[in-house]
Amino acid sequence: MPSVATWKRLGAVSGLSFGIFLIFHLISHYSLIVGFETAQDNLLKFRTFYQHPVAETLLFGSLVLHMISNTIIYLKRRKTDAAIHKKHEDHHLVEPSKELQAHRYAGYVIALFIVGHVFGARVAPLLFLEDPSMFDYSFIVAVNQKLPYNLLATFLLIFGLAAGWHLVYGTTSALAILSGSSIHGKPFPFLLKPLVVFMHLLIFNAVLGLAGYYYVVDMSKNVEAREQYLEDIGL
Repeated sequence: MPSVATWKRLGAVSGLSFGIFLIFHLISHYSLIVGFETAQDNLLKFRTFYQHPVAETLLFGSLVLHMISNTIIYLKRRKTDAAIHKKHEDHHLVEPSKELQAHRYAGYVIALFIVGHVFGARVAPLLFLEDPSMFDYSFIVAVNQKLPYNLLATFLLIFGLAAGWHLVYGTTSALAILSGSSIHGKPFPFLLKPLVVFMHLLIFNAVLGLAGYYYVVDMSKNVEAREQYLEDIGL
């Protein structure tokens, strides 16, 4: 069985690999602030890279490896903490930093949400659309309009906030692990905090744009395919 250090390195490499895709994905979403057509163009442009069969296979493998490695690390950490507490009942475990705790909780949110996101944005178009490449932001808008209380927009906002923080902290941590050091017990780089706040503001405003608060979303293309898609997924 690989050691914890090995699992951490595997988690770091897989996280950085998936992070490359996530950067493109978030940039596409952030560009919704500029305009719907700009975001559509970016989405379709970036897809030529990350939906290439080879890239998509590597992407899926990175995601699975990252989730497996971090699950094993989590279980081993819990086992170690329990053993220490059993041996020394008066021993107080060192609390992780608030940034690390936020990173972990963001990871739990992503793990919880990502199955639904992948199904809705990738699997369902492959199953129900004659041409999966037609799936764009207008389909997401249509689903959000069908659901009450902007549920999909809320889902995307929470998902985007979690992804932004997980990406920034995770990249810093992964680079430290691969260089043979660690960021645990050290102050989180101050300059990265404004970056995270800026990313959160971007995704918040991007979701507002997608929900139609900033401009009228063009729904004139692929009307029949979009209506059939909604029917196929039960909406």
